[in-house]
Amino acid sequence: MKSKLTIILLFLFTACGNSKNAKKATVSGLYVTRLETEYNTGMDTIVITPLNNEAGTFNYVRRVGYRRISNGVLGRVEHKTEASTCVFNQETAQLNEQRHGRIYSLSSDGNQLVFGNSIYKRIQ
Repeated sequence: MKSKLTIILLFLFTACGNSKNAKKATVSGLYVTRLETEYNTGMDTIVITPLNNEAGTFNYVRRVGYRRISNGVLGRVEHKTEASTCVFNQETAQLNEQRHGRIYSLSSDGNQLVFGNSIYKRIQ
């Protein structure tokens, strides 16, 4: 009976330890959102790749492609790219981007990043 209890406790302890690592692994990916206002339309893409898993740091690249709308006419395609590092806080499930101070919240399933009113869906 003691050995069964020990095995169950070890299993639970291992499962709890792996959930933190699984949460870290789900941060990496490609996230996109569609931009649509009366003044422009486009796509916003965030690519997050691991930098140092032990420290919870990641490379962050944001690419925005958009077209301005002037008098109902779409303008030419314009692009912006920015790169930074970010730190993932496991307790709050938040990704803190270092250059501009943006704080992204990660959904519990790891498939969405939320920043203000923008919801980025994970596609990779």
